[in-house]
Amino acid sequence: MINRYFLIFLILFVKFGIRYSFDCKPGFSGKNCNKCGISYKEQNVRIVGGREAEPNSWPSIALIVFSYKFDFEIANKIVIPTTRATCGGTLIDRNSILTAAHCFLTDVSFDLDGQKFEQKVVPNKYFPTYESMYTVYLGLHNMSGIFDKISSIYPGKAYKVEEFILHPKYDAFRVENDIAFIKLKNDVVLDKNVQIACLPDKNLAINDDTPGWVAGWGLINAKGISSLTLQNAKITIYVKTQCYDSSPKNWKIQICAGEKSGGIDTCQGDSGGPLIIKKIINGIERSVLVGITSYGYSCGKPRYPGIYTRISAFLNWIIETSKKVNPLINHSSIPSFNCSKTNQCNTCGLRFVRPNIRILGGVEAAPYSWPSMALIRFNYTFEYNNSIGESVRTVIYKCAGSLINNVSVLTAANCFITRVKFFDEVFKYVQVRPNKFFPTIRSMYTVYLGVHDMNDIQDSGIKSPIQKFGIHSFKKHPRFNSSNNFNDIGIISLDRPVQFNQYIQPACLPKFSGFPRKTNNRSTWIAGWGYTSPSSGYSNTLRNVKMFLYDGKFCQNVYPNVVKNWNKQLCAGAYEGGKDTCVGDAGAPLFLKMKTNGLNRFVVSGITSYGEGCGRPGFPALYTKVSSYLTWINANSKSRIKTSRYFLKRSKIESGRKKRKSNKAVKNCRYGKVGKYCDVCGNQFYNPNLKIVGGIEAKAHSWPSTVLLRFKYNYIYIYKNETKQGFKSGFCGGNLIDRRTILTAAHCFIKKFPIHLDKTYKVNVVTNSFHPTFESMYTVYLGLHGNKGVFDGTSSIHPGIEMSIDKFIVHENYTEGIFVNDIAIIKLSKEVKLDYNIQPACLPNPKFKSYPKKYDIPVWAAGWGTLALNGSIPWILHNVKMTLYNYTQCDNVIDSKNKAWEKLICAGEMKGGKDTCLGDSGGPLFVKDWVNGIKKYVLVGLTSSGDGCGNPNSPGVYTKISEYLKWIDIHREK
Repeated sequence: MINRYFLIFLILFVKFGIRYSFDCKPGFSGKNCNKCGISYKEQNVRIVGGREAEPNSWPSIALIVFSYKFDFEIANKIVIPTTRATCGGTLIDRNSILTAAHCFLTDVSFDLDGQKFEQKVVPNKYFPTYESMYTVYLGLHNMSGIFDKISSIYPGKAYKVEEFILHPKYDAFRVENDIAFIKLKNDVVLDKNVQIACLPDKNLAINDDTPGWVAGWGLINAKGISSLTLQNAKITIYVKTQCYDSSPKNWKIQICAGEKSGGIDTCQGDSGGPLIIKKIINGIERSVLVGITSYGYSCGKPRYPGIYTRISAFLNWIIETSKKVNPLINHSSIPSFNCSKTNQCNTCGLRFVRPNIRILGGVEAAPYSWPSMALIRFNYTFEYNNSIGESVRTVIYKCAGSLINNVSVLTAANCFITRVKFFDEVFKYVQVRPNKFFPTIRSMYTVYLGVHDMNDIQDSGIKSPIQKFGIHSFKKHPRFNSSNNFNDIGIISLDRPVQFNQYIQPACLPKFSGFPRKTNNRSTWIAGWGYTSPSSGYSNTLRNVKMFLYDGKFCQNVYPNVVKNWNKQLCAGAYEGGKDTCVGDAGAPLFLKMKTNGLNRFVVSGITSYGEGCGRPGFPALYTKVSSYLTWINANSKSRIKTSRYFLKRSKIESGRKKRKSNKAVKNCRYGKVGKYCDVCGNQFYNPNLKIVGGIEAKAHSWPSTVLLRFKYNYIYIYKNETKQGFKSGFCGGNLIDRRTILTAAHCFIKKFPIHLDKTYKVNVVTNSFHPTFESMYTVYLGLHGNKGVFDGTSSIHPGIEMSIDKFIVHENYTEGIFVNDIAIIKLSKEVKLDYNIQPACLPNPKFKSYPKKYDIPVWAAGWGTLALNGSIPWILHNVKMTLYNYTQCDNVIDSKNKAWEKLICAGEMKGGKDTCLGDSGGPLFVKDWVNGIKKYVLVGLTSSGDGCGNPNSPGVYTKISEYLKWIDIHREK
């Protein structure tokens, strides 16, 4: 079934399409009606299958234009998408329009860089009210002038909307009661081009095979060609027995019309427009509005007439609405809702709120699209004697590298300089040695991660998110030969571990020696801050370029006088020249795209080594082949990540989504290697996919019911006869379900935790002088996106609201370690004020005993948990789209002992790569479903447990909300 919704388009114009009288005031075709339904032009009769209407022959038809633009952040840049859409409507008195309810959009979709996005339609700085998004045009024939601003093309007049009212029983899923009322801000001036339509008498009978007329600016065929001029068509109205649509219809409120043979119909963009019959009233043939264009199956398809809203069934509603228009929304203030029963609350679940491919011959990279890139700076100051005495010189070189674990950077051996070149009347060289400025060789090197613009690195400091590191040690390959650049590979060991985040991530290394096996004409990518031309100087911003790999035979012909070992080197570039690495790009990674664990990842396959000039035609550059050195890399890049089994530490913070025992090794991830169970490396967080583990940063405030629950515990303990003070901190997720109630996981309420002294001890969580109640140990944060300020005390970083807890209730049948009944309720100390950033979640409808009923459907999770099992905790909310599985599928891959599947949900991806992880406990699992005629996100699960994070064949386990609705209702009232 295809609803004739608005066809929405970005920057270009998109029309919405499904398919739209009063006593002469407001236009009823009664015996005293002498003015409605009159046309001063004869209509052409023959949309799809129709033809251009005679100008102004349908003087009651209205064009409704929806305009919307908004700020959208992608890759740290603000773009302003603009969306326009059209519907039809019918004038029924001097300030009233009838149209279809579905013409009023709640969200829009748009494309950016080949990716599809959705955005909730809400008032903003461009459109302060919903009404300001809509404009009505009357007396219109050609609508091109509306969009190209050539007003002379359209003689119609534009009217602003004062308010609009959707039928209270409008059902967007069934598309029933699809009718809405628009009140204009100003009365219309009637003339020969603008007239009101007649409405039918409520007892009007429409016989079978009655001719009807439709008109609109919608598509004129099903292939998507739209019309700028008004089109009309004559169709036939049928009784219900002749309508072949197999879906159930309510013929008391709907009409079936079209042609059995097909070819004549309304289509997308005609939504809300009129279905008209001709009737003699007071001796004059008049146009009577009997239907509103609603929806249909395709357009003009044989045996499938269109469906129209029957006007006569809604006359009472039209009359009452025209007498006194009640506002749909109070736009003078932020919406405020009282959801005593969330599943019955119409306002719940509301959501208010790639690298560039083309160094030399390339373009600026999308910021942070290569999060494993490292900038290596060599800074050497030295004294020397010249013709006029002693002088001091400073020489600075730059190289690049790839972060491969939390302490190791892979680069080229030629980046470790043994002598420097400088100019003093002539070029001179000086040997690099420790001196009073730099007491050690390693002190001459600095590594920067999270860099896009080198201007963000100053002597006075660095800008976030850059991290600066000294060097603990560096190693060149023992067989590096500077004369022929064989074995041009080196490893830097940083002076401290890296804190991973969305800007800084380890790179993937090849899985096997010999990779890549196929080289000729294979696409490859390179990034760096090197020269953009042979004489230009360094680029301040990171640049990238797409090139091609060439096989050894080809490159041997290019370099006939140079012996090359093609088992350990790669040859890449553009044979026509113009695309290459250059000075300053040494050590930079050469990426190949490889599918691993079901995801496309960029794998570091080469290290920039050297070339003949920069971008010379016929001279590709040479790169060290990383897969030939995997054993050496593994032996010289020891990760210093240490994590506890149950909690992942960030400073003093511990966070837990409890995990069951996993017997699957993740050791291959230590060096960023692409292994069967490795999911930490190669994530591209700034690809705008909703793809958390395997997820991306959520759009700010797009999950307004998601909350952060923080545990803080100060305690006193005695160790070796000394009294000491300890502190523990952790966090979970949660979900607002009404103004004072949060749903979360029972295991988020900690009873004991380990501390490590000379051995491991268990500390029982009890009330004390710091925390007189258990409730005082917990704090809830709502309306939160970035959580950094929560932990470092910088409140300006998080605009969320902090709330204390009145009490919490853990399910009475929950047993620690057995993840059944893993649910708890939190009652806040006071009601929270709802706004665009804070909204309650929808709970499942209680009439569905076990919900959701379907499997293999998409689900969404969100949280601030780690981005991999041994990964970092992000500062910002992440989300992920996964698949909901049948419990029989999960029984095959999860130990089913103690699994009561009627109370649990299984979700993730069998191929791995997408999952919730440590710290996401208690957070939401959503499905998208219809709620009171609007598609919303329904809270169906709470994050509970999992076998690792994102491992193949290991979906996560979630508490099924629908099984606990009675328990929730009982305890939320306490």
